[in-house]
Amino acid sequence: MTKLLFISTVYPYPEDNGKKVVISGILNFFIKALGIENIQLVVLGQQEIECINELSVMGLPKPGTKNQLLNLFYYTLLTRKKSIQESILYSKANKKELDRIVTEMNPDIIIYDTLRVSQYYEEDKSFEKKHVLYLEDLFSVRYDKMLQILQKYPHFDLNSLGNFANRVPSVFKSLLKLSFIQKFALKYERNLIASREINAVKWFDKSLLINHQETAYLARVSQQDSIFTVKPLLKQREQLAVRNFCGDPVFVFVGDLKVPHNQVSIKTFIVSQMENIIFEIPEVMIRIIGRHADQELIDLAKKYPEHLSIEGYVDDLGSILAGACGMVIPLLFGSGVKLKTIEALASGMPIISTDFGVEGINDINHTHCIIENDFNEYAKVMKQLCDIKVNALLSKNAMDFYRNNYQKETIDQEYEKLFLR
Repeated sequence: MTKLLFISTVYPYPEDNGKKVVISGILNFFIKALGIENIQLVVLGQQEIECINELSVMGLPKPGTKNQLLNLFYYTLLTRKKSIQESILYSKANKKELDRIVTEMNPDIIIYDTLRVSQYYEEDKSFEKKHVLYLEDLFSVRYDKMLQILQKYPHFDLNSLGNFANRVPSVFKSLLKLSFIQKFALKYERNLIASREINAVKWFDKSLLINHQETAYLARVSQQDSIFTVKPLLKQREQLAVRNFCGDPVFVFVGDLKVPHNQVSIKTFIVSQMENIIFEIPEVMIRIIGRHADQELIDLAKKYPEHLSIEGYVDDLGSILAGACGMVIPLLFGSGVKLKTIEALASGMPIISTDFGVEGINDINHTHCIIENDFNEYAKVMKQLCDIKVNALLSKNAMDFYRNNYQKETIDQEYEKLFLR
C-alpha cells in the first residue's frame, strides 16, 4: 500500500484560512485514495497540536531564539544560503527527527510544504521516494508587490510578516516596525528567495504552484519541466450554491486581516470610496469578515456605523454569502490564487474584483465576474448589482464557472495525475 508523508508548517484543520484550505484539500484527497492509516502529517514549529480527526500527526518545536538568530547570521547574512524564513525554521534537531521519521515510516511519497520545509531535503537523494514540493506561490513576487505598495502608500503600517509573525523572534519583529528596516528586509528577502525558488525546484520530482501564471514564469526562468499548477479542492462547496438574494444592498469582504494584501487594500478602499458608495447606495452595508482587524481599521469602521460591520471569523460563511448582493475584492496587490474568489464562485456570489483578486484563475472573464481596477467605478457597479435580474445572471455564470473548473470530481482527477502517476 502506498504511504504518504506530508511535512508542513501548519496543522490545516479547521480550514479557516486559504493555506489551510489547500493543504487540507490535498490531505483529504489522499485520505480517500490511500486510507487515513497510510498518511503521516508532520508539523514543523508547532509541538502541541489539538487534533480534530484520526489523522496521525506529529508536531516538532520551532527553533529557539538563539538558534534562529545564529541561523540568520550564518545562513542568511554571511553565506546567503537560506532566506530569512528558512533560517527562522531550521534546526539540526528537527532535521535529525525528520530523518528518523522517514527511515521508520519508509513512505512512497513525501510532500514538502514550501521552501521552509524543503530546505531539509534538498540535495539529499538517500531516500528513493517521490519528492513533491508544494511552493504555494512565489514569495519573491509577493514581496516585490509589497515593496511597490510601501512606495505608493507610505502612510500605511504594513504587516509584512502576515501569519508567519508567530515564528519570528521578538527582537526581529520589533525591528521590522521601523519602515526603513522593513523595506531593507523585504528587498533582501525578495532577492534571496527568488534565487532559492529557481534553484530549489531542480531537486524535486514535481514542484507545485497554485497560480498558473507563476507556474509558467518559474518553469521558464528555472528551465525545469517538472513545475505544475495545483488547483485548490474546496470542502463541500456545492452546499453553498443556494442563493436567496432579495435586493438588499449588503456586500461582503472576506479575508484574514493580518495578511498584507487584505490589510492595506480594504483600508484604502474604505478611505477613498466609502463616501461615494453611500451617495450611490444610501442603505449599503459592507460586512468585513475575517480575523485580526487592527485598531486603524476598527476606527475607520466607527466612522460609518450604519454602513460598515467588522465581524471577525464566522463559522457559517455560506448563509452570509447566500443572501448578500456581492463580494468586493478590491485588492491592490497579491500573489497566488485568492481562495475567497473561488468560494464566492462556488456560492454563485457575484464578484467585483481587481485583477489581483482573480489572478491565477485560468479563463475567468467579465461574463463570470466584474473585473474593475478603478476604485472610482465601484460605487456605480455595486449599484448595478442591486438589480435582482442583473445579480441573478452573474450569479448563474459564476456558479457555472466553478462547476466546470473546481468541482470535486474535476479536482480529484487532476490530483490523481499530479500525485499518483
